[in-house]
Amino acid sequence: MDRSTIIDTLQQRGGFITTGEVKSRGEYEQLRRATENGTLMRIRNGVYVEISALANNMIDIERIVPHGVLCLYSAFAHYGLSTQVPSATCIAIEA
Repeated sequence: MDRSTIIDTLQQRGGFITTGEVKSRGEYEQLRRATENGTLMRIRNGVYVEISALANNMIDIERIVPHGVLCLYSAFAHYGLSTQVPSATCIAIEA
């Protein structure tokens, strides 16, 4: 899979991809190279994001924290219940 195809795949998936979604070693190497040259960013083990997808205020929580729920000031801002922009994203997780 060439680099433009990996970027197309990322854009179709909202800018995020996990290593579980990568089908071959060659595709993984494309992810690694794109991370090294600054096109992609590794935000945690196995989760990569296109830099432009981070420009949005809200990110895809489910991709980063499975079963996580947006809460507190982050939820207020997302649903338009506050005029303040939170300085961090608050996520509730299972105990």
